[in-house]
Amino acid sequence: MVFSHGDISQPYVYITIDDCRNWPNIEKDLETAKDNNVHITLFPAGKYIDAHPDEAAAALQKAVAYHDEIGNHTYAHNIIDPSGNQGFEGDLYAQLYSVRQALKDPNYREWFVRPPYGSGLGNPYFTGAAAKAGLAIALWNIDSKGYQDGSTLRSAMQNIFDTGHFRNGAIILMHDDDTDTAALPLIIDTILARGMKVGGVLSNILIDRSTKAAIDGGDQAPGAPNSELVMWREDHPPAQG
Repeated sequence: MVFSHGDISQPYVYITIDDCRNWPNIEKDLETAKDNNVHITLFPAGKYIDAHPDEAAAALQKAVAYHDEIGNHTYAHNIIDPSGNQGFEGDLYAQLYSVRQALKDPNYREWFVRPPYGSGLGNPYFTGAAAKAGLAIALWNIDSKGYQDGSTLRSAMQNIFDTGHFRNGAIILMHDDDTDTAALPLIIDTILARGMKVGGVLSNILIDRSTKAAIDGGDQAPGAPNSELVMWREDHPPAQG
């Protein structure tokens, strides 16, 4: 199952933060969300957890304590080759292992994998590995592009709110760069000012119990919501086969 937005009939949008290379910024993001009484979803790559284990453990444990959510962003954070067929299951489980080690929780449940740069959707080995691991695929329909060189608060806000993609069910892609971390409180304020709400952790889009059951069973159930618009990070578009 591939999701790039939630329920388009409900006035909720979802904030997700990728990579988690900069753990002090992740700490700031978590505090901002808590101060504003909203919940967010982190997608850390496993290698960035293991690169700074103490900082990562403190931030991820705080995320769970604050009722935020942690998803899978693979371990290696590589573009997924559209024709590759090796190592996907191991890469997903290695990331989950790093998360569980950081949390000191051997049973932590991840609901989504976000493939790096939105790659790999056409690769049946990757999508099969995700399904076997019980992970739906989480994309996005809004990208703040705070990771780009020369990004500013103004450009991040324009990319989120002024491109025509801000709508019910939107999933906002952000990163732990300085621009996005500084923008987060403004983003939350603007979401509310526009009459929308932050929908909480991303697994809230799995409102149908049968959908959650299908994911738990490793079954790609028919009828899963798909986006009419799939967006990619501009610095790494999907590889062509």
